[in-house]
Amino acid sequence: MSCFCLKGSFDFYIKSLDPQTIIYNDISEWMDDEIHSIPNYYIVDVRFPNSSMYSLKVRPLTSTVIRASDIGISKFKDGIYCFIIDPLSEESGGCGTPYTKSWAVLPNIRCCLDQGFSTLPDDKYYDLVEVERWIRKSEESSSLGQEIQSKQEYTIAKKLLDKLNCECNC
Repeated sequence: MSCFCLKGSFDFYIKSLDPQTIIYNDISEWMDDEIHSIPNYYIVDVRFPNSSMYSLKVRPLTSTVIRASDIGISKFKDGIYCFIIDPLSEESGGCGTPYTKSWAVLPNIRCCLDQGFSTLPDDKYYDLVEVERWIRKSEESSSLGQEIQSKQEYTIAKKLLDKLNCECNC
């Protein structure tokens, strides 16, 4: 019987399509030898910004579409999400090693930014580009484990966007 284990690297990136849909892209390293195989899926526990937890079934080395409705919420809230591999779960691939990684999931502010680009006058273009820059910085900081910095950068982006009085129905 073969088992599956991470090969020392739990890694992924997330793309928000809209406030109801995110794409989880696994780029972890997996053991693939005589006794190990790459699984069809693995379980990752997610701590949401409100501290609630949910276990997700995701596919290795590919993309998994995650819909808010599939996990019993109406939409994803902006914030830092913590993804955890339980070292003792046989379905996680942790094989005794705990892994955690945070990611800023920001679908609502991105939706508002997109609406701003499509509805605000052209003279607001560079202001919107500045908001976009702060959103990217927040996402990058979170992926590097700098949660406090990520939250501060998100707050700056939100304040800059709010100043533009963009009508947003996200």
